[in-house]
Amino acid sequence: MKKITFCAGVGVVVLGLVGCSSPSMQAQKHELQMKTADQQIDEAPDWFMDSPKNTDEVIYGLGTAFSRDMQNAVRKAALQANYELAQTYKQSVSGSERTFVRESGVGEGGSVQSESDTVISKLVADADVSGAETVKKAVMREGSGFRAYVLAQYKLGTANLIKQEQVLEDQATSVRGSAKDAYEELNQRVERATLAQ
Repeated sequence: MKKITFCAGVGVVVLGLVGCSSPSMQAQKHELQMKTADQQIDEAPDWFMDSPKNTDEVIYGLGTAFSRDMQNAVRKAALQANYELAQTYKQSVSGSERTFVRESGVGEGGSVQSESDTVISKLVADADVSGAETVKKAVMREGSGFRAYVLAQYKLGTANLIKQEQVLEDQATSVRGSAKDAYEELNQRVERATLAQ
């Protein structure tokens, strides 16, 4: 009987201690997250924080990624930089982002839950997919892993003139196809309306 009472008493004390220390542990976790975020900003290369501006001749893309494997961090950052170039130039890269955020409470007492997914795929059918090149690259230690930063550029000059013309032709073909589809749909609607009378 004494054994059961002793175990139950210890269980109540442990639960009481966990309950009391929980808010301070959350505060410590929050403080650590803030320090990590500040450290990331401080350690980011200047060229990443103040990137070159796009011109009529060159566009730029930035990428950063974290991984416990240094090469994987560099690859992910380069892929992100190429995706940013693609967003500007419409390269054969596809990407998808989905974010969900839920806030509850008011002010400092509130909480935020978020979930974010990013999927990027790049299809390389031939050796010269885009002519993009890495201009700058940096790798920093972050916790037990690595954070990579990449600056990529794509020259819009005469070397890529053929590709620019192909993009314009593809866009024109797409517009012609959409217009043709719209006219066909309109004609079908007119025919149905005529038959119904």
